[in-house]
Amino acid sequence: MKNTLPYALASFLLFSGVSHAQNTCTSTGTTVLQPGPSEGKDIWTTSVFSYAGNPKRPGGGLDNDELRVGGWGDEYHALIEFDTVGLPPIAQKASIELFALPYSDSRFVPVEMQLDRIVQPWDWRTNGTGFDFNRLWWADRPNSTLWTGDKQNPLPLPQNNSWYSIDVTNLYNAWQIRSNGIENFGVILRPTTNNRRMNAFISSNSLAHPTLRPKLVVDPYVPVQPLLAPSLAATKYQTQFRNSNGQGIVDNVLSRIDFTDASGPLCVFLNSPRVSDTQMISAILSTLDDLLLLVGSSGADLPMLNYGRNANQQPTTVSYQYVQNNGFSLASVDATEFHRSYVPNPSLVKKYTHNDGREYVFYNDPIRGQILLNDGVNDGTFNYDSNIVGHTVLDIMPWIVFGATPEDCTTPEERLQMFYGSAVMQSLWGQIGSGAICKISPSRTSPISPPHANSTAPILP
Repeated sequence: MKNTLPYALASFLLFSGVSHAQNTCTSTGTTVLQPGPSEGKDIWTTSVFSYAGNPKRPGGGLDNDELRVGGWGDEYHALIEFDTVGLPPIAQKASIELFALPYSDSRFVPVEMQLDRIVQPWDWRTNGTGFDFNRLWWADRPNSTLWTGDKQNPLPLPQNNSWYSIDVTNLYNAWQIRSNGIENFGVILRPTTNNRRMNAFISSNSLAHPTLRPKLVVDPYVPVQPLLAPSLAATKYQTQFRNSNGQGIVDNVLSRIDFTDASGPLCVFLNSPRVSDTQMISAILSTLDDLLLLVGSSGADLPMLNYGRNANQQPTTVSYQYVQNNGFSLASVDATEFHRSYVPNPSLVKKYTHNDGREYVFYNDPIRGQILLNDGVNDGTFNYDSNIVGHTVLDIMPWIVFGATPEDCTTPEERLQMFYGSAVMQSLWGQIGSGAICKISPSRTSPISPPHANSTAPILP
């Protein structure tokens, strides 16, 4: 992980024992299968003409460098089968990517297509009723059934000279886990009408355009890996929090500091010039240090106050049923925005909060159901203050600098950008604009300007 923290912050981390050997947020990359002439299995077949010279019938086709779908009274179908053995067992997203070409006969126009799932083995190179094995004879095309398990069927019109994406996420997953006996025998693309319509795509046989051959693109499903228990480092800070009366320090801050005053720590920070991320992080640290000095503490206590806060969060591990039955409330989607980094599907994250400050975050894993999200990055952390201003100073600003846990693999820069683009930040600017907080002195001629950044939680690459 890159370390661009200012010297002052590095000194605090070193003094406080926070390890720099943190994890790096990684994910399994996209898999792209793009076979060539020897490995590819794709072909087009047609209902009337053989394309074999003489005789001109029955219907056949060609195993050439294009795939045709359409017809002019007759029909042209394209068949494609990818070998998915060894590919990710479950996809977060899977698509068939084809490169569309203008059809050679300008009298034809593009056509919408239906996607069929092939239900039996097929191979024109070894089996068939025609007089050669050089083509898929129309009579030998495999049985198939209309596939309606993904987003769109019929498929939209392709655009010439561009990639054409077909979402097959659910079909791919059914292939890989043999759901309901579904096996991978490939797909058929067929036209919705055959009134002088034709689509043409580059096939796996193309030697002239190898990078434009058909592709199967798979973004693997990456399961959330929760920590089974708090780490030794987290436990150390929670013990220190209890032994050093960490809650007493926080209570002293809450009772003595006016966060809404223009000279208060939050307003001073918000009024800081918009400089580099590193300088802003240093400004946050300085602001928090000044705040603690006012109550007889110092910035050296910041890691303890940040990481040790979950000493108040008991029990440590809870079930989804626990939050349903013990006075917790489902937080808004906006309230989960700091708990969705590097998860497979951010929309599946839910946060439950209690009026005593506790919060637990769950992820609705497609395989395992609702699991407690204790991955070191998106964990629920105890909130010292429910008021948005105090919450920002005591809960969010320390998180920006230190992260959710000692194992947090996001960088301070990433967390700062999340804060800049958050609903919390927008609410703060609204309160500043209304004069509810950070009242501007009469000598000031312009309001505090909001930051230029507008970011969201990091997502899987």
